[in-house]
Order: sequence, then C-alpha cells, then structure tokens
Amino acid sequence: MLKFSFKKIPGGCLLLIALLTGILAAAGVYTAFASVYQPAQVVVAARNVEPLKKIGPGDVKVITISKRDLHPRALTQLGQAIGAYTKMPLVEGEVLFPEKLVRDPSQAVEAYGTMKPDETLITLKSSQVNWPDILRDGDFVSALAVYPDKVEEVATHARVVHNSKPLPILGELQSAREAEARPTSEITLLLNREEAKKILMATVSAKLVYLLPQSPEKVAAR
Repeated sequence: MLKFSFKKIPGGCLLLIALLTGILAAAGVYTAFASVYQPAQVVVAARNVEPLKKIGPGDVKVITISKRDLHPRALTQLGQAIGAYTKMPLVEGEVLFPEKLVRDPSQAVEAYGTMKPDETLITLKSSQVNWPDILRDGDFVSALAVYPDKVEEVATHARVVHNSKPLPILGELQSAREAEARPTSEITLLLNREEAKKILMATVSAKLVYLLPQSPEKVAAR
C-alpha cells in the first residue's frame, strides 16, 4: 500500500496547517457572504396608492432584497395585501406592513374620520429624520431641524400614527456595524398641513431633523 506523509516533505506540517487555515477561511467568507446576501422577498407598493382604497393586483408587487434588510413585520406575500384597504397613503416602492392595511373598510374610514380639515398624514424614513426607539403609536412629538447656524422648531404637535422602528431588547448591545445594518424604519405622523410642509422641507435642507417626545402634561394642556 502506498503511503504518503507530510513528514517526508520539508515543512510538510506547516503546509498542512496553511492548507487547513485556507479552507477554514474560505468557509468563513462563504458563510458571511451567504448570511448577508441571502435573498428574501418583500411586498411593496407598485405605484402611489391613495388612502381608503381597496388594493388590487396592480397596486402591489414582490421584490427581492437581502434577507438582512427584511423587516420582521413586513409583508412577504401578495395575498397578504390584495383585497385589503389602505389606512394611509402608500408611495411607490414603499414596503407594506400590516399596520398600514385593514380588511374591514369601516376601520379605515374610522381612522380618517378623526382627521381635521387642516390635518394630513406624512410618512418619513429613518434616513430622513431621527426619533427615539421608545416612541409608540399614539404618542405626540415636536420636530426640530438642525441647520449649520441655527436650530428651528418646524412642528410643535404631531401624533404618531405608526412607528415601524423595532423596540430595542433590554440589555442588548449593538456594534456600529450592526446598527447601520438595521432595516430602514418609517414613522407616520398626523399633523397640521403647514407643519407637515415645514418638516418635509427640513428633510431636504436641514442637516438633521429630530422628533422629540412631548410630555403628557404638555399634551393634556393643549
């Protein structure tokens, strides 16, 4: 029987160690690549959809994204959206969440029935504004725009209709890379139309825009 030993080759042990190290490194790179770029499907608006509209097959579509960017509450099948009614306007390309849709149209009408004539809804992304993770639906906020030479309050009283940013786990520590890798979150606000315009303008011209929670005492005083 033919026998072969690395011991007979000069530096054979080092060659074996280098070979095994290369294999392990390649396996690690492949695992990391697969975990980051593993595809996932998500339902998005195929076009702008007005509120209180029954969603049809042409209003939504499925796109493929990295699994890392898939929000845990996002819809992943067209059947979850088709036939439902929109509670708020949908923008083309916007990811759909259960909170934005209802099966009973009377529930959607009820949500809009509380709006005043001079109020509107706007949906902002975490790439446009910053807000605390602790904000919940129904909370009230003000908005500050930070410019190079000043800080301006652009909204004094807005109600959070929906906050898609996941609450942090108590005691959880995240590295900077992990924080950056979090899926883009959205927040929908109900507010005065003029203040809505100011916030939207600030997202374009200001360096930063912050949403600050209002105290219960201030809300009760209004």
